[in-house]
Parts: sequence; C-alpha cells; structure tokens
Amino acid sequence: KYVSVKDTLMKFKNLACINIQSVELTKKDFKLHDYRKLKVLEIDNNINKEMSRSICKCKNLELLFVTGDKISKLPRCLSKLKKLTHIAVTVNDDKMTETISKIKTLKFIYLSSFDREFSIHEDVGLLPKLERVDLHGKISKLPDSFSNLKLTGLDMLDTRISTMPKDFDYSHLKYISFSWRMSKEEC
Repeated sequence: KYVSVKDTLMKFKNLACINIQSVELTKKDFKLHDYRKLKVLEIDNNINKEMSRSICKCKNLELLFVTGDKISKLPRCLSKLKKLTHIAVTVNDDKMTETISKIKTLKFIYLSSFDREFSIHEDVGLLPKLERVDLHGKISKLPDSFSNLKLTGLDMLDTRISTMPKDFDYSHLKYISFSWRMSKEEC
C-alpha cells in the first residue's frame, strides 16, 4: 500500500528544512506551524492565504525562499519573525519589496525577476542589519537610501543598473559582482 507524499510529510514534525516545489497544497494538506523546529522554508509557486498565515507562525524560521511566477504577495506578518535573517524572492509585484522593508532582522536579501521590470522600496535601504543584497533581472536603479547601508556583499548580475547612488558607502564591501544588460533603446 502507498501513502501520498503530502500524508508522509505530515508525519515528520521535527523537520528543520522543507522545500516544496510545484506541489499544489491546501489548508488541509499542510500546516507549517506544526513544524516547531522549521528554520528553512523553500516554496515554489505554492503560497496562498492559508500558507501565508502558517508561515508567520514558524517562530524559528531563519531562511525563506519564495520563488515562482504565481506569487504576487508576501504576508505582512513576516516582520514579526524575530529569527528571519535571509529572504529570497521572485518579485512579481513591487509591493513585495515594501513588505521586505519591514523585516528589521534581515541580513541577506535576494531579489530577482526576469519577466518584469521591478523596483526596490526606498525603506529597504534603512534595514539596520542588512549585510548583503543580491539582485538579478530587470531592475535599473537602486534606491538612494542604499547609501545608508554598510553592505559587505553586493551582487548585481544581469541587471540594468548602470549607476550607483551618489553617496554609496563602498568601504565595507568585501564582495561585489555586477554585469548589466542593455535595453533595446540603449543598443
């Protein structure tokens, strides 16, 4: 006799890391807050209202990866997760970076979007613990507030960023990587 993967997953309550790729889940299938030791959560095209509320109950969550083109909103309650230090997001709506700007515990942010132009909310540059930012895809400008950051790492691969904020502080950088794609208008 066989048991579904969803049913099997529910039996392992001590998991510290869960990666869910393109599996349709419902409220009945999966309650993240049942995983008290969960530190790393990777979700690909699976977030819904129930999942959002459940994520915010994962008090030990440190790393959150939310990728895929079906996700357009991040739960505002992420700012209440005191151990959340790393977030990686496919940006499908600029409001997603506004939500990220409220998570004061973040040390690392990875933002990407190759399907649409995106921008970063000005308040992201005010995050007090932010050490590294990785940007990939259709972004052409960093907010001026990035001058406030003391980044140790900055990765801007395949972006359209060709200028930096005037007062950007390079003195703390230990790692920088960049390349950019020209738009059709620039060719």
